[in-house]
Amino acid sequence: MTSARENDGVAHKREGLPVILCSALELAGWLGLQTVAEGIESLADWRLLQEYGCTFAQGSLLANPMPATDFETWLKNHLARRGELRAKETSPSSGR
Repeated sequence: MTSARENDGVAHKREGLPVILCSALELAGWLGLQTVAEGIESLADWRLLQEYGCTFAQGSLLANPMPATDFETWLKNHLARRGELRAKETSPSSGR
């Protein structure tokens, strides 16, 4: 799958890319696979991928690489904003 990082965090704006992402994620859904989007930098891109049925994300939207000593603080902050990152609703086209 093409990552948002490869597209400067604007997957939701690139012509044609949403069709490719939707097709790949729809196929994964039909096969019963869970998917991970890599390099997610914007909430708009993550929302688009969720709409198409993407299961998990990683990237700077969630966290940058950090030393283990920073993890506990990051986790507390992440848990506080987790609701903001969750999908608002499941798309019927995702097969899930």
